[in-house]
Amino acid sequence: DSELALIDTHTSGSYIMAKIQAYSPMVANERYLLKIKLNGSTVISTVTHLGVPDPQYSDQSPFLILIPAYTKLEVTLENQEESNSNDWTVSITGRIYR
Repeated sequence: DSELALIDTHTSGSYIMAKIQAYSPMVANERYLLKIKLNGSTVISTVTHLGVPDPQYSDQSPFLILIPAYTKLEVTLENQEESNSNDWTVSITGRIYR
């Protein structure tokens, strides 16, 4: 399957200390590759089982990340199975520093 951008935005002149979390309400044992990119470079890449990090990987969700000023932020998801697509939600919460 192809990589799908769930969030594709730019920051302003402030930086953000943020937590990013992906979640799916679907019940299935399907693997997805979640990537968080800053200015096109992948800074976090992990495999999830419908929003729950795969136990064989050390990454934890939500992901704490510092997003610099004037930065393009992308959160993408790619299904690693040959199956139907599922519904996903990505949330970003954080504090803006000027």
